[in-house]
Amino acid sequence: MLDNKKIADFITSKRKRLGMTQAEIAARLNVSFQAVSKWENGTLPNVEILVELAGLLHTSVDEILQGREKNSESFSYSKAGVDISYTDAMKREMAVYLTTENPRVLNGLGPFASLYDIGFPGIEGNLCRIIPDGLCAEIDLRQLKTLPIFTYIKNAGNIEEQEMLSTFNCGAGLLLVVDQEHAREIAEQMKQYHDCYEIGEIRKGEKKVAFRNHISFET
Repeated sequence: MLDNKKIADFITSKRKRLGMTQAEIAARLNVSFQAVSKWENGTLPNVEILVELAGLLHTSVDEILQGREKNSESFSYSKAGVDISYTDAMKREMAVYLTTENPRVLNGLGPFASLYDIGFPGIEGNLCRIIPDGLCAEIDLRQLKTLPIFTYIKNAGNIEEQEMLSTFNCGAGLLLVVDQEHAREIAEQMKQYHDCYEIGEIRKGEKKVAFRNHISFET
């Protein structure tokens, strides 16, 4: 049986640990801050928002519903020693350029066709949302530069490549879809701040995202 108070306390604790306000959580999830307040006072989030909420709080749906973190063998950004604070800072700074009300899709950036923050459910589950009908983002998995944490997760859990791709970004945390004419210039600008490299191209096709080759997980 679900313990609403335990779930509410867990959500509140995870939010405060990330240094986020209820209003910031609401803005990221496209809900009212009153909804977030209700979650933290014992009202369960809707099923359709649970996955997004879990990703935002860097936890899992299971942990939210149990109202606690799993044993020490479970994974989280903080336990893995991964600092994600800079990505939130970057997105806040870029917010002034946005023309969309969706906080996860950054459009209207001149030569950028789109800039997308990749979280759960992986590359395909996110990228397909911004690819127009009739076009396909063809991703060359050999080009992905995976982080050691993904190799550890894959090996520790004996997870197949397809499941890794459908669950994690596998190192592609932020994808830019740009005009080919400006691709090199944009990459050079981005490289001043972060590693930036090409992992695929947009072609005509019925499937919005297609993978070729395989990820070279670090050993």
